[in-house]
Amino acid sequence: MRVLILTQFFYPEMGAPAARFLDFARHFSERGHHVMVLTGFPNFPSGKIHQGYENETFREERFENFTIYRTWLFTRPKPSFAIKSLGYASFTASVILRAATKLPEFDVVIATAPPPSIGIAATAIAKGLQKPLIYDLRDLWPEALVNSGRLTNPFLIRLFEETNALTYRAANAVTTVSEGKKDALAREGVPAKKLHVIPNG
Repeated sequence: MRVLILTQFFYPEMGAPAARFLDFARHFSERGHHVMVLTGFPNFPSGKIHQGYENETFREERFENFTIYRTWLFTRPKPSFAIKSLGYASFTASVILRAATKLPEFDVVIATAPPPSIGIAATAIAKGLQKPLIYDLRDLWPEALVNSGRLTNPFLIRLFEETNALTYRAANAVTTVSEGKKDALAREGVPAKKLHVIPNG
C-alpha cells in the first residue's frame, strides 16, 4: 500500500509530533508499505529554517526507506500567536498545492494534528483526490487553546469547531490517544465506528 503521511513537523525537528511520525513512517515501511511524508521545511523550535534547507520552495529527499516531500511555509523566530497562525495557514495552502501537482500516486492519507489547520489540508487532499483519510488527533482543539486562555474570540472558536466537524465527517477513521478524548469526540457527534484509541508508546 502507498501511504501518504501528512504532518507539519517531522525529522530532523525536535518534539513529540516529529518523533512520533518518524516512528510511524518506519513502522509502515518496515511492513512493506511504500511511505511518503508530506511536510514543511524544518524550523521547530527556533522558528528559523534549519541550515541546508534555506531559500527553497519544494524539496524531495530520501531518508531510510521512505521519501520526504517538503514544502514552503512561513516562519519567524520567536513567533507570536498571529505569526504561528500565518505559518499554519501557509503550510495548509502549500501542501494542498503540492499534493495536487507534484506528488506520486498514493492509496491513503494519514494526517496528524496539532496544528488543527492540518485537518483542512487533509480533508482537501483526501476528498480532492478521492482517497481514504485517517485523522490522528492528539489534542482537542479549540478546547486546548480556550482552556489555556490563548483563544477567546467567539468567531475563531466557532470557526475551529466548524472546520473540525468537516474533517471528522470526511475522515474514514479518527484515532486518538485516550478513552477520555475518544468519549469527548463521541459527544461532539463523531460516530463510534470511526473512533479508535492508540495510546502513546
